[in-house]
Amino acid sequence: MSGSSECFVANIVEVSKSLSNRPSRYTKLLPTKTLKLKQNPEEDIKLTLKFYDNCFIESEDGTMSDSDSDPSYTSILNELNLDLIATFDNYVHEVYADSTQKYEYKIELRALVKKNDGDEIHVNFPRILHEIRTDKVIQFPTQELPRNCRKLRHVCFSISRLISNDNITVNDLFPILRNSYNWSFKNTSCISLVVGSEKFPVHKEILSSKSDVFAAMFKHEVQENDTKIVKIEDFEADVIDEMIRFMYTDEIKIPIEHPQDLYAVADKYQIEDLKAKCLEFLIFNLNFSNSTSLYKFAKLYDIDGLMKTLNSFFKKYEQHMVQEETYRNYLCESINLGNFVDVLFLCTKFKDDLEEVKKVAYNFFVNNTSQIFEIPSFQDWFYKYKSECYDLCKFLVNSKTSSLSISQN
Repeated sequence: MSGSSECFVANIVEVSKSLSNRPSRYTKLLPTKTLKLKQNPEEDIKLTLKFYDNCFIESEDGTMSDSDSDPSYTSILNELNLDLIATFDNYVHEVYADSTQKYEYKIELRALVKKNDGDEIHVNFPRILHEIRTDKVIQFPTQELPRNCRKLRHVCFSISRLISNDNITVNDLFPILRNSYNWSFKNTSCISLVVGSEKFPVHKEILSSKSDVFAAMFKHEVQENDTKIVKIEDFEADVIDEMIRFMYTDEIKIPIEHPQDLYAVADKYQIEDLKAKCLEFLIFNLNFSNSTSLYKFAKLYDIDGLMKTLNSFFKKYEQHMVQEETYRNYLCESINLGNFVDVLFLCTKFKDDLEEVKKVAYNFFVNNTSQIFEIPSFQDWFYKYKSECYDLCKFLVNSKTSSLSISQN
C-alpha cells in the first residue's frame, strides 16, 4: 500500500512590492494537518507547514542583497520558502535506536502559486525530501519556490515510509508470495484445522511451506495424517483464521485485533514472517500505557533486544512512566535482587507517585537484608540519602520487632 496524501490550504496574503510596507522576512504558520499514514503498520502523523518570504533586491549588474541600504539596487525578487515539520505519535525510533534497521520518511511537495503576472501555476518542488527518523519530530530541509511567485494558494504533499537500510517500503519488508492462492491444487492434499466447533480446510503444502512444525508433522506418520484433522486447543478460532489467511496470502488485517496471541501461534508453529509482522505492529503502537505489557510479552518470548530497548525506554521516560498504574504494578510484581537498587532510587526520586512501590521494596529488603547489603550500588544509595536510609532502617527494626512479638505470643 502506498503512503498518504494531503493538501494544505494556504490563504497567504500577497507579498507587497514595497520594502517600506513590510519587513524583509514575512512568516506564516499554516494549519497543522493530522493524517494516518496508510501503510502497514499505520501511524498518525501531525504535519506542520511554515511559509516565509525572503526579499532580495537586484542591482543592474545582477548582484543580490537582502538589504535596501544600497541605492544602486533597483528591482525586487521574492524568494518564497517552506519548512515542513512532522510529529509522530509513537516511539518507534526508541525501539530501533541501536538497530541497523531505520525508518525513513519520503515527502513530495507540489504547490499552486500565483505569479507576478497574475497567472496561477502548479510547481513541483525541486527535490524529494528524505529523512531518517531518530526522534518524535522530523524537521525536513527548507524548500524554495520560484522567485517570480508572489502568492501561495495551496500546497499538496504525499508522504511514505521506507526501510532505510534496504530502501524498500514496509510492505515489502518480508518475502511475499502473493500468487500462492493462485496455485493449482490438483495434486495437493487437504486437511482440516479444528478449533472448538470451527473447522478450517487447508492444504498441507501451503502449511508446510510456511511452517517447519507443520512440515515435520505431515512428513512423518502421525495421527493427523491418518485422520486428516489437526486439533488446536490453545488458541481461539479467530486467531487461527488470521494465521491461515497469512499463510495463504502473506497479508494480515490491520489493525491486528490480537497481536500478542497471533505472535504466540506464529511462535508455536515457527512462522517467522508472521512473528515479524506482529512484532512490528506492536512496536508501532508503543506508548506509555502499553509499554509495560509489551515488556512482559518480550520477556515471555525471550525477545532480548526488545527487553533491553524497553528498559532504556522506561529510564528515559521515567517521569511519565511513574504516572502509569500498569508500570507501578509491574514494579511491585518484579522486584528482585537484580533490580532492587534501581527501584529504590526510583522511589526516592518520585516519592509521591511510588509510595506503594516503596512499601513493597521495603518488605523485600526485610526478607533479603544480608544479600542486599553486599550490593555495591545499595551502599551508594545508603550513604547518599540519609533521610530515606533512616526510614528504611526504622522499617526494618519495626518489622523485626513485630515478628519477634508474634513468635513469643
